Amino acid sequence: MDEGLDRRVVAAALGCSTRQLSRAFEGRPATLQAAIRLLRLHKGRELLRKYRNHSIAQVAATVHFCNAKHFATRFKEVFGRTPTEERKATAPKPRATYTLGGILPFYFRQLLAGFLQNTITSHMKPLRYRQEGWARIIHTKTLPLQG
Repeated sequence: MDEGLDRRVVAAALGCSTRQLSRAFEGRPATLQAAIRLLRLHKGRELLRKYRNHSIAQVAATVHFCNAKHFATRFKEVFGRTPTEERKATAPKPRATYTLGGILPFYFRQLLAGFLQNTITSHMKPLRYRQEGWARIIHTKTLPLQG
């Protein structure tokens, strides 16, 4: 707990008296200190997920825990797993990597298939001679050739 964080500081920050603050926690299972600790732990959890390159000790210091062991102990009490387990569980899934050797055959096949289809449909239609000249047959229609 921060040495400077007591009822008077919290009450002043909230704009109420210390008595009003005390009454807000009367009859509740959590004390003011427990509520503040819970907020710090939630902030620590958020930082663990967001800043994966920071050590657990750095995160613990950022949320004002005296050391990483104390932070880890309290973290496990609240969330049911250690900060390290939390990081592993919320790690981003690795993106699929494609090698050039795996992609090229696929694209080559697609390109080749498209080329052959274009060649067959555009350039290799059967030709037939009619009175008006040579004609290309396209989908049972005959069109006169130009040229």
